[in-house]
Amino acid sequence: MIKRPTQAKVGEHFAVADFGNIPGLLTVQDLFRFPYAVVVIEHSPPDGLRYEVRYRGLGDEWTVVGQIADEAAARGRLQHAVSDPEWRLLDNNCEHVTWLVATGQKKSLQVEGAAVVVGIVALLLLFGGDDSEKREAV
Repeated sequence: MIKRPTQAKVGEHFAVADFGNIPGLLTVQDLFRFPYAVVVIEHSPPDGLRYEVRYRGLGDEWTVVGQIADEAAARGRLQHAVSDPEWRLLDNNCEHVTWLVATGQKKSLQVEGAAVVVGIVALLLLFGGDDSEKREAV
């Protein structure tokens, strides 16, 4: 599991990095010619799920944030992600798909965090009221 800042510099973009050609996306010739090749599997609009071969490694923009424990199961979960290629912010974004492939559970801490902030703001607006109304009544 890898991440980098989004292009808009708001939030983070998550992806799966394949360092060992586990899904078999590289040819044998590529493996010999480019021993540091990494396949980055990512999910982003408008293309949805796609992969990119980085022949010289990940580069400095990516940070490794976790390792997938069960690679065989991850291959199967990747096929599940391929069957739902449409990018959706709230339930099928890059973080959802990365966690799905890595663990089998879709989650997005960024979406959850934003929902908490929106909820708190809504409560403050709903119950906070305007102090001027209270002063006029006295």
